[in-house]
Amino acid sequence: MIKFLLRNTLRNIVAQLRFSLINCIGLVIGISIFVLIMSWVRYELSFDNFNQDKGSIYRVTTTSGAETPNAMAVALESELPDVLIASRYQNAPALTFKVGDEVFYENNVALADPSLFKILNYRFSVGNADDALAKPYNIVLTQRMAEKYFKDANPIGKTILIDNKLPATVTGIMENLPSNSHLQFDCLIPFIVMKELGFDMDSWYNWNPNTYVKLQGNANKVDVEAKVQALVDNHRRNNRETFVLQPLRDIHFNTKLDFDNAVTINPTYIYILSIGSLLILIISIINYVNLNLSLYNKRINEIGVKRTLGASKSNIIKQVFVDTFVVVLISFLLSFLIISAVSPIYNDFLGGEINYHLFSLQSLIGFVVLVILITVLSGIYPALLMTSYKLINILNKKRPVNRQGFSFREVSVVVQFALSVLLIVGAIGISKQLNYMKNEDLGFDRENIVSIPISSNSETKYRSFNNELCKNVNIESVSFINHSILGFNSTNGSLHWDGQLPDEKIWVGTNSVDYNYLDLMNVEFADGKNFSKDLISNRQNTAIVNEALIKRIRYENPIGKNVKFNGKDLEIIGVIKDAHFQSLHKAVEPQIYKYIDFKRDLDYSSVAVVKVKNQEGSNFSMVSLFKDINATWNQIYPEYPFDYSFLDQAIENQYKTEQKLTFLMYIFSGLSIVLSSLGLFALSLLVVQYRTKEIGVRKVTGAKVSEILVLLNRDFLKWVTIAFVIASPVAWYIIDKWLENFAYKTDLSWWIFALAGVLALGIALLTVSWQSWRAATRNPVEALRYE
Repeated sequence: MIKFLLRNTLRNIVAQLRFSLINCIGLVIGISIFVLIMSWVRYELSFDNFNQDKGSIYRVTTTSGAETPNAMAVALESELPDVLIASRYQNAPALTFKVGDEVFYENNVALADPSLFKILNYRFSVGNADDALAKPYNIVLTQRMAEKYFKDANPIGKTILIDNKLPATVTGIMENLPSNSHLQFDCLIPFIVMKELGFDMDSWYNWNPNTYVKLQGNANKVDVEAKVQALVDNHRRNNRETFVLQPLRDIHFNTKLDFDNAVTINPTYIYILSIGSLLILIISIINYVNLNLSLYNKRINEIGVKRTLGASKSNIIKQVFVDTFVVVLISFLLSFLIISAVSPIYNDFLGGEINYHLFSLQSLIGFVVLVILITVLSGIYPALLMTSYKLINILNKKRPVNRQGFSFREVSVVVQFALSVLLIVGAIGISKQLNYMKNEDLGFDRENIVSIPISSNSETKYRSFNNELCKNVNIESVSFINHSILGFNSTNGSLHWDGQLPDEKIWVGTNSVDYNYLDLMNVEFADGKNFSKDLISNRQNTAIVNEALIKRIRYENPIGKNVKFNGKDLEIIGVIKDAHFQSLHKAVEPQIYKYIDFKRDLDYSSVAVVKVKNQEGSNFSMVSLFKDINATWNQIYPEYPFDYSFLDQAIENQYKTEQKLTFLMYIFSGLSIVLSSLGLFALSLLVVQYRTKEIGVRKVTGAKVSEILVLLNRDFLKWVTIAFVIASPVAWYIIDKWLENFAYKTDLSWWIFALAGVLALGIALLTVSWQSWRAATRNPVEALRYE
């Protein structure tokens, strides 16, 4: 029986090869997109699952930020019995690493207590996790970094000179961190080295590290949170922070904490892409059903003959499901080939290491379930419809398909194009927000701005470097900032002012800058003046603040008034307009700019800021300019490697996730339109088949081609219009919710929905008009002979 059904199926596939290919193409697209996106979702959901006892691992945070007091980890472990182990972790700024004559900037260095390895399960290939970070000047490398500096040689016991002053001894080699770890680093330095460098590790008022804890097996999270809060309140006078325990499994999905070292993703993006891939699969299944209805309509006489010769309804149902199963199985096999071919590109695009395990037991079970599910969903309606025909009506060519099939066709078109409109609006809406973020006036110049890391705290060397660069005719200006342009040293509760309420405190971002930095960045002043190059009194004990800070401290005439910051009185001499030095995901925070003291304020992320002249229409060469800058650098800073980055690229990198999401949404919307068009093509073909005799009669009685076109097209256009009406408010609600993730966002303009509707209607009209035109221009004699 099965052999007969399979042979019949293959014969039908070959006989209707064009439609069989369309069927396969639709299903292959739907299955491939669904499997690729679901593999990515599975990867994202797997973050940190490699850790044992992951259910008892937490990170201590405040309700707003991930940083904690320096002394917290030690106190938690020693004073709270519920805390089995505690550890501090902190990302370091860019540092220079020197081995032999090789010197590199390393941007992926971290500091941690040795107990981190007892909480998070990172594997060692060489060395012992228990004592690898026991001494201040030890260092643990990943396998990747060990190969970079020592090739095939044994690195244990070798020395790396950090920042030209800290000799670190290699005491361990870790396996490369899993890509699904929320912490990513290339090497670890003992956190205690901070004490050796003069930092107060016993302070409850200096906030730097993230704090991780592993709780006792019977500990209750809520109870431990209350104990942590009580402990902090006991150690910090007038503490106003609320501390919570963040489960390990939640860290990757929380993008709202400030000062977070973790690799995070907004879970909204996972929902959007998951729903998008499911919609594509649903559209492809609907298309398959519609095309099958068209094919079975051609084979209705064959079904009638089989029924006459004794075939039962169950035989017909079996044939329908075998036909469907074979096409679905072929589509899956083709999808495997496509997934295998595109997976390297796909992984590179997403920035992950997704292992598809296409032939693992778990994957094979999933594929079998998916094949059966798609087969059932795709075959059940055609099977029920084919067996609903009365034999006498089939033999008399009276097919009650119009009324029975009408509601399904109507629903299928509405569903398909509603989903397409939803995806189109989503793609355009996300793209509009991305363009808004990339092109919005940030309150400073972003073009032709170059950052060059400066680690030396010698003001003399910097001034020499500055003077030499300013001699270059292609350089407009050079300045200095003690932190990256797009970052701040942030502190909470260190600002005090007249009129401050007893429980009032604010986070403040601070930077120390050279006198001309704000002018170089073209930041506009709302009030007051800039630091003076010549007037020393204008630089000492003074500050420039932004409008956000003035609003928070409620100073009406701030110029000349004082604030106390980090225990020091500062006179406000200028107020700048709010500038978006951080991404538009966040509101502009209060900011204070002080004049740079190289001996005191130099930060490891300090940079010289170079503004290149606008060279449009000239023979200017950026490569030649950087050769000149490099030569100047080597004369003044021979002990440091030369490195640089462009500000506009750094700003664009802030929105990498949105760029990827926009690209994928355009892919989804494009595929949805293609699939919907295939489905509409099948439906138009089906309708033409149903109404062939009617069209012939109308033409014989004088109907014009245009009248036939209107007759055949109006229902489709009506259904697409209904789909647009249904999809528009749903799309508006979803995009509006997504935009709530941004402090600054674009408007949902009416033209987005109008464009989506016009695209859907236009594509629908083009799709059905071809079949309608063929039917309308056909010889009416052929139409009358059709049945």
